[in-house]
Amino acid sequence: MNPLFVVPLLAYTLAATLWPEQVDRRRRGATVLFVEAVIVIAALVAGTLLAPLVVPRAQGLFWGRVGLLATGYLYVCGRGIVLIRAVLELPTLQMRRDDDRTAGAIDIARGRAIGVLRSNSRRSASFSACISTA
Repeated sequence: MNPLFVVPLLAYTLAATLWPEQVDRRRRGATVLFVEAVIVIAALVAGTLLAPLVVPRAQGLFWGRVGLLATGYLYVCGRGIVLIRAVLELPTLQMRRDDDRTAGAIDIARGRAIGVLRSNSRRSASFSACISTA
């Protein structure tokens, strides 16, 4: 894989992982998901436009693959929590059973998911601290 294709997405992933408050700017729910999709598509288009600028050697292709794996790992670990919270803030969808439609059941399920995310966000914060000190 051409390493220049990965560079814009890796740059966005690092910025969004290290400074999520600045990237999200207090947006919530569907707005976060829409803005995230637009930025990722723009990064992929920029990578596609940058890729033909150089023809990498075998070593460059190897580092392109390494960069793609690192980008995927950082994106899932660093931005995953933000995106899951945004999905949880979307309006409730039609549920299958009648007893699941009560406001209490929905709030309990949402509260449990957010509790899990908060416990994982501590790990993510320590992960971000490790990256920023390296």
